[in-house]
Amino acid sequence: MNLHAIVSPVLNAVQQTEAVYVYKCLGFRNNYGDIVPDYASPIKTQARWQIDSDEALEHTDNVNQSMILRKIYIDTSADNRLSGINRVNAKQADYIYRERDNSWWQINATYDEFSAQGWVCVRAVLQLTKPATITI
Repeated sequence: MNLHAIVSPVLNAVQQTEAVYVYKCLGFRNNYGDIVPDYASPIKTQARWQIDSDEALEHTDNVNQSMILRKIYIDTSADNRLSGINRVNAKQADYIYRERDNSWWQINATYDEFSAQGWVCVRAVLQLTKPATITI
């Protein structure tokens, strides 16, 4: 039973999904001696955003770090699983481009992986700039 398909129409009454582009990392490639992440063509899909934590200022090892995190529910398929950094497969994190505000988000965790049922919930961190190796 796909509970997401059951509750999605009700959730859309409160918060609409929005169009996003997902850039999946394929691994790395050699670019004239520089090893850079290689990304697949973007996948246009729908997503619903939630605040994961408010903007937080952390102080760890004498370094101040500020980040904006969001929990994102993304329509996807089992063929398009999303993930953060995967060192075992030598893979950089996947990115989400949010068309609404022209922002880039790096996936750094997967909360719920139900891609076989058509959705996944990830945590993403707001990036200040577009990743250099992604071409639009």
